[in-house]
Amino acid sequence: MAYYAAVARLMAEAADALAHAHQFGVVHRDIKPSNLLLARDGSLFVSDFGLAKAEGAADLTRTGLVVGTPRFVAPERFDGGEGPESDVFALGPRFMSC
Repeated sequence: MAYYAAVARLMAEAADALAHAHQFGVVHRDIKPSNLLLARDGSLFVSDFGLAKAEGAADLTRTGLVVGTPRFVAPERFDGGEGPESDVFALGPRFMSC
């Protein structure tokens, strides 16, 4: 049972970190296990904001180009949509199978 509690705590920390970024209008756009870092004290950090986009900022990619790791990309991203819900989708159940 301790394992499941630890996993739930880490997922909650990741969700809280994303919510913080979203409050400032930043969408990560590449949430995946390798972009979540675990510190020695057991706390979790979201890393690699290299593909992130700030709300209202010019996009560095061309129209029709989808950025991110395909396995974790939300379906709406393939149609040009993106937003905080895309990060939440990426943090979902596929994560647990990695």
